[in-house]
Amino acid sequence: EDLNAMPRFRTESYETRIAGNIWVLVIILALLSTEWLVRKRLQLL
Repeated sequence: EDLNAMPRFRTESYETRIAGNIWVLVIILALLSTEWLVRKRLQLL
């Protein structure tokens, strides 16, 4: 049972890390895109 529990825990933590990295990238892209849109609007004005 212990041997079976370890790989499951590892895969779950690994998937969680990937999901966390994806969310960080999404947030960074969102911030950059909003900043770019603000600059575009300021240039148009």
